[in-house]
Amino acid sequence: MKIYAPMSRAQLDNMRVYAPVSGTIASKNINVGEAVSSASPAIVLVNNNNLAIEFNLSEKLINTLKVGQKLTFKVDTVNDKTFNAEITNISPAASDNTYQYIVKAAILNSDKRLKTGMFAKTRLVVEKKENVIVVPNQGIVPDNGIQYAYIAKDGIIVKKPVKIGLSNEKFSEVTEGLEVGNTLILEGQNFISDGEKVNIIQ
Repeated sequence: MKIYAPMSRAQLDNMRVYAPVSGTIASKNINVGEAVSSASPAIVLVNNNNLAIEFNLSEKLINTLKVGQKLTFKVDTVNDKTFNAEITNISPAASDNTYQYIVKAAILNSDKRLKTGMFAKTRLVVEKKENVIVVPNQGIVPDNGIQYAYIAKDGIIVKKPVKIGLSNEKFSEVTEGLEVGNTLILEGQNFISDGEKVNIIQ
């Protein structure tokens, strides 16, 4: 029978390293006989059955999310399919580098089409409104810190100050300044003036 001192016993136990999860070895960064360094992983293990998507959000939007909320995303290299995910963790503090909050969402990757390291475009619904006026962004013109929209009314161009609510890269909600049925001018606003006559051709 062999007797080991407590320190030797611990060192012997540490000779065998067990992965905390099952998966597939993606890369091996050591060879037999080499010293293992804590500065870099000896082996990279991946499990593409259950992946997570990670992204950053600003302080303006972070409080609109909650754990358990659903989201959708697309990956350009995986055709046009839309994938689903569920938020599992929201960082309680902003990153020192980006000053943004890290959000993680779990993905069920049953068909294994998604791979570790892919880039995704995420869509989040942070607020929902109904029965609002929404216009293309090119219909809104900033001037000295004020947002304006040009409409045609009774053959005359009218420059109206507007207030913007929700918006994205294509459309904006107008909370004040426009009414349903207004004829909005979307192009050439730099070449027209308030009060000019206009001829609408339909």
